[in-house]
Amino acid sequence: MSGVRLLFHELEAWRQDPDYEPDFIASTDSLTLKVEYLLRYICVQLRLPTFKMRENTDVTMEKLLDELLADLKGKLEEDDRFFIKFFLSEKAGYNLRNRVAHGLMDDDEYGVENVFLVLTMILKLASYEFRAV
Repeated sequence: MSGVRLLFHELEAWRQDPDYEPDFIASTDSLTLKVEYLLRYICVQLRLPTFKMRENTDVTMEKLLDELLADLKGKLEEDDRFFIKFFLSEKAGYNLRNRVAHGLMDDDEYGVENVFLVLTMILKLASYEFRAV
């Protein structure tokens, strides 16, 4: 089941039974990582590289999330870029992407607010139209 379906499944169960304790772990984990995928997809659409050479080596590696966001400066509205950076990767912010990807969140940190923030990011990114230049 997709992250969006899981989210709405949990919300519906919660709506039907106010005593139900929704589980937003799988939907939060899934959708958080989808934001990075969407940013990479946008970069590809704009013909911006999503990879780089590791310094002083011949090793090619994927760009980090912050590097993708830096490359998208001027392509995304600055408020949207800041919103995504603050909640997904900023150490002074939520740093949600790293906390999810590295298993640093406890069950009680998976509230409805995180998954709604991520869903908002996805909807914001979906509202853009990108064409290769």
